[in-house]
Amino acid sequence: MAATTGAVLGTVLASDGAAEALPWLRAWVTDRNGARNALATIIGIQVTLVTIALSTTTLVYQTISGLFSPRLYGIISLSASLNREILLFVLSSAYTVGGVRELSLSAPEAAPRPVVLGGLVLLLIALTSALTTIVQTFRRVQVEEILQRTCERTLAATRRLERAQRALAPASSPPPAPPPQAIPIHASRSGYLIGLDLPRLERLARRFGLLVRLERRTGDFVARGEALGWFTANGGVLQDGVAEALARGVFVDERRSPFLDVGFGLRVLADIADRALSAAINDPTTARQTLHQMRVVLRRLVDMPLGDVALIDERGELRVSVALPQFQDYLATALDGPSRYGAVDADIVSELLDVALEVGRAAHRPERRAAVREVAARVIADAARLGNVDAARLAELQRKERAVAVALEHDPAQPKFRAS
Repeated sequence: MAATTGAVLGTVLASDGAAEALPWLRAWVTDRNGARNALATIIGIQVTLVTIALSTTTLVYQTISGLFSPRLYGIISLSASLNREILLFVLSSAYTVGGVRELSLSAPEAAPRPVVLGGLVLLLIALTSALTTIVQTFRRVQVEEILQRTCERTLAATRRLERAQRALAPASSPPPAPPPQAIPIHASRSGYLIGLDLPRLERLARRFGLLVRLERRTGDFVARGEALGWFTANGGVLQDGVAEALARGVFVDERRSPFLDVGFGLRVLADIADRALSAAINDPTTARQTLHQMRVVLRRLVDMPLGDVALIDERGELRVSVALPQFQDYLATALDGPSRYGAVDADIVSELLDVALEVGRAAHRPERRAAVREVAARVIADAARLGNVDAARLAELQRKERAVAVALEHDPAQPKFRAS
């Protein structure tokens, strides 16, 4: 589309009748060779601008991958800016080709040259776009910007997940075990599970009287042919056809998506914290900032309806049972790495205890407060076992951990205090 538009525009503005149709552009009437040289110079400048924009973006992505996480590519997206630069370059190239072709066909002594002004306008637009891309690129590589955008994308996924789960019934009993006659549902391709077509699964289960159980969770990797789950069916059902139809209700892609996969966002934040705490980078300040964003996400998750869901028909019979991550899974994804790698840094240990305190206070379910207390206890145990924390500071942290444990033993409706 851009190429066609550019070619048509360049041809029209380089035509013999362009100066007559646009008399206010007669000042741009020059000889034919001069116009061709001007267009060649303009497109050369635009090639330089595109090269600078692409080089800058490539360098930024290399920096982000090395310092933070290669999985940030799908979150800190700069593809829109690159697409704009490429689109303008294609438009300008086609414009130049169309203009030069038309100039070659025109009379050399009276060739109108509004096409040069059009090329200068496109050059100005390309320059503005390239500068905007470069400024946006450098702004987005700031640590605070990366962490904030990752947190926002993860919170957006939690809101989508919450809306989806509130529309379903939480599983009130343990997941059904596969009976001997269970028929496996095989993955049709290799990749990561990124979502489910629940209306399709429910429709198939009702139509054929099935009991469907999906045991792979969002974010899990499956190889082609591996079992996604199982179903039971009546004898008259065409088992292979139904299994394939059910498999089409499970969306598998070559890369994880942050759209519904909350664990992916937490995994990226954990990767950033782990790298910051590594001996090669040694940036505990970034690790603490990452824990701040994790706290925001975990506080949002701690009272959400998480875990397995069930689709029940009008007779109260279970039709579809879906395995989904528990809060404890998200908690482990977020804090296991920072807890292990940060145990030698007293400030990181203190920050982890703050996360445990604030997340635990936001929890109204005893089992989730207990899971958070276990995290706090494990952090202190790791700090004491590794023995790299000063004895006086370790004693202070142990007092803080006991205060956190006491705070989380109380009912969340009671007045709260902050552990010091």
